[in-house]
Amino acid sequence: MREGKLTLPVLYLLNSEGDERLRQLGLKVKKQIAGADEIAELVALTKERGGIDYAYEVMRGYKELALQILAPYPESEAKEGLRLFLDYMITRDR
Repeated sequence: MREGKLTLPVLYLLNSEGDERLRQLGLKVKKQIAGADEIAELVALTKERGGIDYAYEVMRGYKELALQILAPYPESEAKEGLRLFLDYMITRDR
């Protein structure tokens, strides 16, 4: 967020809450004028209000879609590598 990029969990928070103060905080982050305390507050609120859980649900949905796309192809090291990569991306840092 220090680079002014609003991540999926934060966007979920901003879109699911009708809080004008949160919206203004999101705009400050996007414009790169938010202080460290404001960024920390936005991160904490995102975690508290389900933004991280929402992002994981979206990732799991994309994983399932990817697995469906891979299903018709024969088993191979490449296919197994893609499955392992998907698992790694979803479970890391959680």
